[in-house]
Amino acid sequence: YNNNPVLYIENISSHESASTKNFYYLRNKSLVLAEQQLRGNSEDSTAFTFSRNYYRNNTLFYSIKKIGKTEQEAAKAVFKPYLPEVPNLRKDLDRIENALGQNGEFELFFAKVTEDPANRYIVLNSAKTGQYEAAIKVEKEDDFIKDLFARPETYKGQKLVLEWQLKDSTGAIYVAGKQKSL
Repeated sequence: YNNNPVLYIENISSHESASTKNFYYLRNKSLVLAEQQLRGNSEDSTAFTFSRNYYRNNTLFYSIKKIGKTEQEAAKAVFKPYLPEVPNLRKDLDRIENALGQNGEFELFFAKVTEDPANRYIVLNSAKTGQYEAAIKVEKEDDFIKDLFARPETYKGQKLVLEWQLKDSTGAIYVAGKQKSL
């Protein structure tokens, strides 16, 4: 990913009281660490589970986990080695690759532009209604941005080729773009 390490975060909610947060740390397109935070309901003795799986050359070599009835109890617990279920690593890596490349289920299309007195954003959404959306902040205007903000209806539902970068805690910042050729 342009020779930069990547942290990919996946949030999963199964019901109101249970959620999972997965963190995938990649370097040179290789998984280094997969971390999971599982928050279940408080009646379960394993309501809070935190696990870390370490990889070398995409091969699992060390796993640790800690468990608690409450989040505070789990935070105080000590990580202990464990044998995880063998994950389908290829499926996970393909999913991450698709998310980073905006392909497959992660393909994004132009939805709208939004602006207030201080900020301007390009809003993209997935093909599946209500699945997710992403906002890219526009700090510098070029010819493409002038046209996009002047005639957003022309681009609605279109695949855009956008270059962006992450900037501190600001999020994604627009660098350059164009409408994708068919």
